[in-house]
Amino acid sequence: KKAIEDELYRHVVTIKEIKLAQIEKEQLQDDIQMLGFVDNPLPFLKRADLFVLSSRWEGLPTVLVEAMYCKAPIIATDCPSGPKEILKNGEYGELVPVGDRSALAEKIYDCLLNPRSAAPPDSWMPYTSTTAARRYLELMAGFALCNQR
Repeated sequence: KKAIEDELYRHVVTIKEIKLAQIEKEQLQDDIQMLGFVDNPLPFLKRADLFVLSSRWEGLPTVLVEAMYCKAPIIATDCPSGPKEILKNGEYGELVPVGDRSALAEKIYDCLLNPRSAAPPDSWMPYTSTTAARRYLELMAGFALCNQR
């Protein structure tokens, strides 16, 4: 396990070094900061002009729900398992094909020039702990009714 963790760490560090070198090459040091892990990203999302999720795959991309809650306009790749469903087929954010760098770059440029409205509160309400607990209790009540028959 330790060897795997060390290898993953080396891989992450290598990616970060490559990105830092690219930032320096493009002379973008004054425009880009590599913060690393932060305990609470919500203040950053609340100030974001745009949130971009460029995943190739996801499970449940909670960060999209957080971005909607923070009223950040969203662009996401239409990868399996999540973005299309959470963004309601593009109603709550822009979707671009996975791996299409040109489409992603064009959509980012367009959204920065022509800002989009933030998703409405009903976009993220299904993902609150209150809603999840209520739906869980409804499900359990349904099971209880079935078992009484």
